[in-house]
Amino acid sequence: MSPGWTDPPSTTGVIVETAGDALVLRTEADAGEPFVALAVALPVEAGQTAVVSAPTVTGRTDFFELLPDLLIEHLGGSAGAVRVVATGAYAPSVQAVPAARKLAEWVGQDVLVPVVGLVVAPDGGHLLPADALGSIWVTCSPD
Repeated sequence: MSPGWTDPPSTTGVIVETAGDALVLRTEADAGEPFVALAVALPVEAGQTAVVSAPTVTGRTDFFELLPDLLIEHLGGSAGAVRVVATGAYAPSVQAVPAARKLAEWVGQDVLVPVVGLVVAPDGGHLLPADALGSIWVTCSPD
């Protein structure tokens, strides 16, 4: 494991579903259907696997630490990039870009992540940034 990572947190309570070529991460508090529909509706990007997280997962302080084990278990070490589609806000203590850099190092793949969490637009057809910063995506590559 790379420096900066400790023992992974428990993934107990996180429900992982496959939706087309994407993964959906949610808890019992989230209705599954809207996030599965969102995952299926995402444009397919060659060489990328989308991972959609519901707000109850995105908002965890250990959100990025959860991902390595879940990605390995459910994607089997796919060679492509991981596009994290984080709905809801990150926990206040989470800095998405440094955490995504660590994730990229750990999984050995590019990780694309929104700087702020995203919300599903009222029409259900597209994503909006969860705050006023706007939808800024960053690609973090392993060193």
